[in-house]
Amino acid sequence: MNTQMIEHLKLIQGTIDRLGRNSFQLKAWTVILVSAIFALSENQAEPRYLWIGMLPVITFWGLDSYYLWQEKLFRALYDGVREGKHDQQIHGQFSMDTSPHSSYVETWFRVLLNRTIFGFYAPLAITVCLISLISPATPTSSS
Repeated sequence: MNTQMIEHLKLIQGTIDRLGRNSFQLKAWTVILVSAIFALSENQAEPRYLWIGMLPVITFWGLDSYYLWQEKLFRALYDGVREGKHDQQIHGQFSMDTSPHSSYVETWFRVLLNRTIFGFYAPLAITVCLISLISPATPTSSS
């Protein structure tokens, strides 16, 4: 391996690492926001405010899936560069274009249903729905 290839691989690996950290942070933000919405809506007269907790779940589910999809594309790019299948003459030196490798990676929609993504967001969405459905119509008053 020449030094240019090694530097290119380091550049791609840095992107993969950042995407992985973003995914972890999105999961943390989802839990924080849903908890905050539940805490703030506890004093509201209407339990429908609890349904607002679905907004961060759905939004971050899609965004987290997008980051995982991008990570998979960059892993395919990494493998292509490592194996010498990524032609720098065509795509440019240090190219970060993942489009030539998209046929090797599942679609974004399929990533939405990936077990690591689905296994986190689906139970959270079910929990939000159950809490919204079973919460009382009026808050309990302590006076």
